[in-house]
Amino acid sequence: MNTENNKNIFFPAGAAEVNIIPVMQGDEQMKVEAGDLPDTLPILALRNAVLFPGMVYPVTIGREKSITLIKEAEKRDLFIGAVPQVDVTVEDPAEKDLYEYGTVSRVMKVLEMPDGTITAIVQGVKRIRMDGVVSYEPYITARVKYIDDIIPESDNSTKMIAESLKEKAAVIIKSSSFAPKEAVGALKSIDNYAFLVNFIATTVEIENYMEKVQLLGIDDITVRAMKLLQVLDTQIQLLKIKQEINQKVKSDIDQQQREYYLNNQLRTIQEELGMDEEEEFEKFRAKAKTKKWPEAVGKRFEKELAKLEKYNPSSPDYSIQYNYIEFMLDLPWGEMSKDNLDLKHAQKVLDSDHYGLDTVKERIIEYLAVLKLKGNMKS
Repeated sequence: MNTENNKNIFFPAGAAEVNIIPVMQGDEQMKVEAGDLPDTLPILALRNAVLFPGMVYPVTIGREKSITLIKEAEKRDLFIGAVPQVDVTVEDPAEKDLYEYGTVSRVMKVLEMPDGTITAIVQGVKRIRMDGVVSYEPYITARVKYIDDIIPESDNSTKMIAESLKEKAAVIIKSSSFAPKEAVGALKSIDNYAFLVNFIATTVEIENYMEKVQLLGIDDITVRAMKLLQVLDTQIQLLKIKQEINQKVKSDIDQQQREYYLNNQLRTIQEELGMDEEEEFEKFRAKAKTKKWPEAVGKRFEKELAKLEKYNPSSPDYSIQYNYIEFMLDLPWGEMSKDNLDLKHAQKVLDSDHYGLDTVKERIIEYLAVLKLKGNMKS
């Protein structure tokens, strides 16, 4: 993997002037033997973040215990355990609030950000499993066991999985506000299977935080990769649903704006022709007198018209209310027509006027068939 193209992609704004730390050192993850690591580690509880081995990640630090831990780790060059917090709402987590698995990490640099917060740049080294908290002061310290990833030999299967991961991750990254866009370019140059899985798990925004957390607990890289593929598929489906909703909302807003604009133009034309709003309201009332609607509907019409008269003509609500009044007046109240029970004609009209809706069309044809047979719909 070419590290030159993947520098600084996880760093927060404001970190550009510091020495750049590559996402990976050389072509392999940092090689540290378990025998060189301590049996106990200070534990940094992560909220809404998961650090995987080999990854460099910026962590925003705000809690007093975490600040104390990070500053001491940087000063004394200590290893720390970066462990995801299960319940992110807990301010002072105990052992039960932390996930069983985490990552032993190095604090590469501590940055004072312009907004006054502290951001620690940490690098994951090896996965760990917590084996009991030793103390909670001045920060959490716990016994840990070190876990090696099970990495398969490269073959056609792993290559196909890797390509699928890259394709799906690229789709999500391009539409994400979280992941740096440079990550798409970085994906193409990654040829280390294990690192690719960890890179995507870290970079890609996943709706369900705990799904990302659970990936950290899987020893076999291929099993982790397959689970990650499922997570990415789900995320892509969620993105499609969001895009459809956003498009519909945009279309609705565009339609409202169009109606608002046209009504404004209509009022301007009416004013130029000497027609004012009172004339419009009187025309509405005159048309209402010709309607053969029930008394309750007539009262509702007067109530809605009175509401329209109170609105400011420049208000969006005015256009909506105006359209509602016109809709009430356009309905054929009390107007009857002779029933046409020709089923073939009805089917032809339904098919020409409405695409799809097969079930609805079937119910209508069934209704007409019964009406034609019985002469009415009484039980």
